[in-house]
Amino acid sequence: MLTDLLTWKEVLGKLKKEGVFVSLEEDYQDEWEFFDLLRRSMNYKGFKQACAGKSFSKNFRECIDKYIKLANQAEKVASKYFGKKNVKLQAYYTEVENTYRVLNINLINYNRSEPIGISDILQQEKDTNELNIYCNKKHEIHAYRKGKERHYKFKEGVRYEMTSTWYVQDKSGSTAMCTMIMNISNNGITEILQFNGENFVPSEKILELIKQNDELYIQELPLHGAVMRFLESSKAASKYCANC
Repeated sequence: MLTDLLTWKEVLGKLKKEGVFVSLEEDYQDEWEFFDLLRRSMNYKGFKQACAGKSFSKNFRECIDKYIKLANQAEKVASKYFGKKNVKLQAYYTEVENTYRVLNINLINYNRSEPIGISDILQQEKDTNELNIYCNKKHEIHAYRKGKERHYKFKEGVRYEMTSTWYVQDKSGSTAMCTMIMNISNNGITEILQFNGENFVPSEKILELIKQNDELYIQELPLHGAVMRFLESSKAASKYCANC
């Protein structure tokens, strides 16, 4: 990573010559290195003064100001959910047409002992349309809202324990809370640990309760579909082992 003052002079020289913000961004294949580079730049008085000068285009000045503004907003949002957990993080927003926002969070020392709370972020942060979670710069989870739906995509090699809660209604109109704890990977559900505090034993009644959760999607399947795929794969695995 380029961080010393001399390098910054060289970077500024290049930017003056090319005159576009993207020329700096394209030098970094690792987006988090670029994030660090730009954030640290604000500690250099000379760099800030140079960027504000007339030697740079108006477009460049607007781009770098917007990037820093979005990074500050993203860190403020991320800190609401991880600040009390003593997790070191980086965060920035990307925008599409100034209305659609993607929040990118890199958790640097996350030990998985605390829940990430993706659902809370998507439900409470109305300005956040999509969410990317990285752990030590490795992309692990992509999540987004689609109407009332919350879609989760887990990347290859990732394994998480996930808790889902939702309200169900019986024929009389009474409501109750359901809770399901499961292990998730890029293959979808790999194990259902508990349903309403008890070991999961599939039944028509339980599957009907799961079907009422029409908001959660895992690897592009609604929760009920993801559970059915898990049960089918478990049945196939049991049949295979029985024939071994």
